[in-house]
Amino acid sequence: MKLSIPNKIPISKEDLACVGLFFFLVKIPIRTVLAHFLHTSALFNTWVSIALMYIPLMIMPFIRGKKRKVFDFCLVWVFMFLSCMITYAFHPDYEYWLFVGEFNIWRCIFYPDQAMYLYLFIRLIDDPEKIFNTLKRAALLLLAYNLYKFVYSVYIQGYWKSTGVYRGEEGQYNLGFGYDVLFLFVVFMVLGKRNSKWYYCLAGISLFFIVVAGSRGPLLGVGLILLLQLLDIIRNRSLFERIVLIGLFIVVMTVLLVNLTTIMMEVAFFLQRIGISSRTIMKVISGEFAKDIGRTRLYQIAIDLIRTGGPFGNGIYGDRVAISSLTTMWIGYCHQIVLEILVDFGYVLGSFFLVIMARRIIKILFAKESEWRSLYIIFLISASQLILSGSYLYSSIFWGCFAVGVCWSERNDITLSKMIRNKPSIFDSSFTSFSHWRTH
Repeated sequence: MKLSIPNKIPISKEDLACVGLFFFLVKIPIRTVLAHFLHTSALFNTWVSIALMYIPLMIMPFIRGKKRKVFDFCLVWVFMFLSCMITYAFHPDYEYWLFVGEFNIWRCIFYPDQAMYLYLFIRLIDDPEKIFNTLKRAALLLLAYNLYKFVYSVYIQGYWKSTGVYRGEEGQYNLGFGYDVLFLFVVFMVLGKRNSKWYYCLAGISLFFIVVAGSRGPLLGVGLILLLQLLDIIRNRSLFERIVLIGLFIVVMTVLLVNLTTIMMEVAFFLQRIGISSRTIMKVISGEFAKDIGRTRLYQIAIDLIRTGGPFGNGIYGDRVAISSLTTMWIGYCHQIVLEILVDFGYVLGSFFLVIMARRIIKILFAKESEWRSLYIIFLISASQLILSGSYLYSSIFWGCFAVGVCWSERNDITLSKMIRNKPSIFDSSFTSFSHWRTH
C-alpha cells in the first residue's frame, strides 16, 4: 500500500529506504562536493551525508505499507557490540585500539555511516528490482566521481596518494580506488547481462581504471565475475554447446596468456603516449606480477595468533594489536578474511561462522537464477577484496553480501524464514533513533 503525500507523489516504505541506500552509497562524492564548493569542515560534511541517509528512514513509520524487518539487524548490531565489550573485558590492553586510536570501534564500526549499516538499508527494501535500480543510479554517479578522481590524479595532480602500507605517499596507483571501481565493474557486468548490453561499455571503462590506477587485487574479482557469467551462460545449454563454449574459452585464454607480455608491452606504449603509466601492467612485463609484498609475513603472524588464541580467539582487533607491534604497517589487520575471523573468534566459533558462510555461498551460486541471486553475486564478487586485502569490519560490501544472503534465504530457506518471520519492527509503530557515536 502507498500513501500520497500532499504534492500527489506516491511513495512507499521501499522508496524511502532506497533513497537512504542511495545516499549511503554516494556519501563520499557528497562530502567531496560540499568540501569543494562550500569549504565546510569534514565533520559537518559527514553529518550532512548521515542526515541524508537517515531522514528517509525517519519518515517510514508515517507511511502505510507492510512491515519492515530489522530485528535481525538489531541482533547483528548487538552481537558486534557485545563482541567488542567482551574483548575489552578479557584484553584490557586493547583499550587504545578499541576506544582511542584512529580506528576505534566508535568511529569505524558503530558510527552511523560505517560499513555494518549497509545491512540495515538493504534489509529495509523488500524489492530486489528497486535495489537494482538504486545500485544502477549510484553506480552511474560513482563512475562519474571516479572519472573525476582519475583525471585529477593523473593529469592535474600528477600522482596518486597511497592508501596502502605507506599511506599518504605519492605513487602511481591507489589501493582503495581499484577496489571501489571493482564494485562498479561488477554492477555494470551484471546489469549488462540482465538489462542492456551498453552497460558492458561502462564495465570496460571501470576495468580500464582498475588496470591503470588500481592494485593487482581487484583483478581477482574481475576474473571471478567473468568466470561466473560464463558458467551461467553454459549451465542451461546442451552438452555439445557446453563443450564448444568451454573449448573456445580455453583456446582464447591460452592465446592471451602465451602472448600476455607482448600484449601488455603494446598497451604500456599506448598508455605512455597519452601520459598514463600502469603499475599493474609494468609488473606483468617485468615478471613481478605475483611477487609477495608482505602478505606472507602477515599471514604467518595471524596463524600464530590462531594457534595461541585458544578456542575463542583473541577478540575483536586482536590482529591489529599484534601485527602493528611486529610490523611497520599503519593498520595491522590480517588482509585475509578467513584468518581475520579465526583470529577474532577462535577456531571454534570462527570455524562455525566460516562453515555457515561457505554453505550459503555454495547454495546461492548453484541455485536457479533470480534477482536476489544476481544481487548476491554483485556483493559477493566485490567482496573478493577480502581474500587479499581489507577487513570485514570496514567493508560495507561484506555486510551488503550478508544482507542479500539473508533476503535470498527468506525466500528459499524455510528454517531461516521461520526464525525471522513476524518479528516486531521499529519502523512501523515508532522510530528509535540510532546511537550516534563520537570519537574519544
